Amino acid sequence: MPIIKKNNLICHFAHISKCGGTSVELYLKKIGASIAFLDPNFLENSKQQTWNISSPQHIDGNSLSKLFPADFFDFSFTVVRNPIDRFKSAFKFQMYIEKKISTETNINNFISKELKNISEKIGIFDNHFLPQTKFLYPSIGYKIFALENGLFRVKEYIDKKFSQENKNIKIGSENKSKLPKDLDKKIDINEVSMKILNEIYREDFELFNFAKNL
Repeated sequence: MPIIKKNNLICHFAHISKCGGTSVELYLKKIGASIAFLDPNFLENSKQQTWNISSPQHIDGNSLSKLFPADFFDFSFTVVRNPIDRFKSAFKFQMYIEKKISTETNINNFISKELKNISEKIGIFDNHFLPQTKFLYPSIGYKIFALENGLFRVKEYIDKKFSQENKNIKIGSENKSKLPKDLDKKIDINEVSMKILNEIYREDFELFNFAKNL
């Protein structure tokens, strides 16, 4: 959950995994903001070299509240995503990019046998399967953006908050990766699994007003 400083303002950006966070962070760097609590090389370090069980940018909100008081931040925002699309993206990322999940893993077996047990555990898969609500600092009000609406509104919000115009600097779509063409066959979620996902991410659907997949 990067901490942003610019023009004497301190901002908390709740970087929810697989919701465009890297694109937002790169834009902030482009406009000259100072960014702390960010370690892009976290997964390359051995366990003996790290003091935390997740990357700092993916810290859960409750843990963050133990490190920083709420009034430390002048404003806070986040980008969320339809929980099912986010889960699929995280599954593919862990299977083909981080390679923490075997390419032989059946997605429905993963949902029924593993996800139900790990989704609430902090640090597992760098919090890629943690519900989005868990990333939010408990007592802070956030400006919330949906990834489905694009990131341009996020750029406008950042520019307005920091009292500057950056018309010539665009916010891109980073972290896109080349994946196998037949990947959709591996992420065919059945009806039983969909019900499990709807329940695991129930608070995400409700708080962020996403329609459940039936």
